[in-house]
Amino acid sequence: MKKTVEKFFIILLSFMLSLSAVYAAPAGSGTFTDVNDDHWAARYIADMYNKGIIMGTVQGDKRYFRPEDNISKVESVILIARSMGSTGNNAEVDAAYNKYKPMLDQARIPDWAEKEVAYAMDKGVVTQNDLNTFIDKGGSQTKLLRYEAAVYIVRAMGLESEAKGLNDPALGYTDSKSVPDWARAYVKVAAKQGVFDKDGDYSGRFNPGNQLKRSEIAKILSISYERLNKSPGSPFAEISGTVFSVFYGSDPIITIVDKNGIRASYHLAGAAVKKDGKAATINDLEHDDNIKAIISGDKVLSIEATPGEKKYTGTLTEIKTDGALLKLTMDTDDGEVRLTLSDDADIKRNRKTAEWTDLKRGDELKAIEKDGTLVSVIATSMDRSISGSITKICISSMPSITVTGEDGDETYGISKDARIKVDGRTAVDGIYNLHLGFLIDADVESDEIVKINASTKKENYMISGTIKRVDNNAKLVSITVYDESSKKTSDKVVLVTSDTKIYDDDGDIIRLRDLDEGDAVTARVQNEGGILSAVFISLE
Repeated sequence: MKKTVEKFFIILLSFMLSLSAVYAAPAGSGTFTDVNDDHWAARYIADMYNKGIIMGTVQGDKRYFRPEDNISKVESVILIARSMGSTGNNAEVDAAYNKYKPMLDQARIPDWAEKEVAYAMDKGVVTQNDLNTFIDKGGSQTKLLRYEAAVYIVRAMGLESEAKGLNDPALGYTDSKSVPDWARAYVKVAAKQGVFDKDGDYSGRFNPGNQLKRSEIAKILSISYERLNKSPGSPFAEISGTVFSVFYGSDPIITIVDKNGIRASYHLAGAAVKKDGKAATINDLEHDDNIKAIISGDKVLSIEATPGEKKYTGTLTEIKTDGALLKLTMDTDDGEVRLTLSDDADIKRNRKTAEWTDLKRGDELKAIEKDGTLVSVIATSMDRSISGSITKICISSMPSITVTGEDGDETYGISKDARIKVDGRTAVDGIYNLHLGFLIDADVESDEIVKINASTKKENYMISGTIKRVDNNAKLVSITVYDESSKKTSDKVVLVTSDTKIYDDDGDIIRLRDLDEGDAVTARVQNEGGILSAVFISLE
């Protein structure tokens, strides 16, 4: 049954900005610029953000928490009121506002805070005497002290009678005498509830006169939330489903479909939004997104969304079974992703219906993931030509060769239908007719060779560089070569045979032991099965 959407009072933006309470993301999410993942209060701040109690400030595309800033009495009372359900009890809030409006005006409470403060007064969290201390003579908001926080939160939890029943309680802090006599029982009860540490700080102090930090109020609210929110008819609820539609306007509205197919609509104004684990806005919400949301009445307080359909474009780098699951690894613009292929996935390759066995490493993929599995894969083979010498041959159920060319070593699978010729003649034994050192020109489809023209001729070419090492016993010379095209250096190990000629810079023949590290040389080499043999080496 469609939920009737009614007009909802939107808290002024100035309230949101001045409140500055915030959200610190769970480790790794990176939502708030000024809260590290290892901040002691991160989990408390995250909890309150997810419950829609604290919002934060946004500057540009960043959210800020300001954990070390001190919180004002007005701000703290607003957060307590919201934890008690003020945002979902509009009629009750309005009644409290009308009742206490003269007191609020007299105390110079800001307009944007009046309704929440009135609600807190109606619930007995603050008294008129408390109210008159919220704004100083200069018109600035006063800061909340630690012992005052204990008083407010104990009242909010409905434990004031317990506090009043205590007669001169012992606190156990080294500075207990600094706590006002009338407030000691409240501090005692708050510590008993775990809101404050019973052992105090590293010196055993409670520090009653210190101003409370924003990080500390987040902890207090998180620990006491369940008790604050236990009243009958709690306005907070968690819902899940998919996005049916989002209306973007002055009063944005989201329509959500639950697991039973029932639609309901809610106001989105002021909602804290995350999508795919990152801070987002309502503009990022899309049809079919999977969501979890905290609501109060007909208003969304916070919402976490994951794409209902996630699209990927990239290159297939690996096909691998993981138990009963088939995993495809793709290299995308956002990095490498490993995805599970659905049993009934729709697969096409080169515009034809295909099976997963038809997919090849190197294929360009367009894939769609839904509910955690790939439901659609469109593959396109990438055709190209390669040349070089064979430096490795693997004969198995999935044969492959390694080819050394201008771009270094690359390994390719051999198609079962590959056409292979050696010196212009069809290789009757296929891959078995190939040998190390053969020069080849080949056609590659993705990462699989479909055609080979091989030559038994040895690769012969020139290299220039600087001698890095001479091994007279092994008859090896290591030459550091600079590649102008790639702007990189590499070491070439060259075998000196009995046929190798070595020349000095005058053209006279010299011996291998006459070569020294650092000498500039030019050499003609042959590639024989991946081993470079020197025809000659000449000092420059």
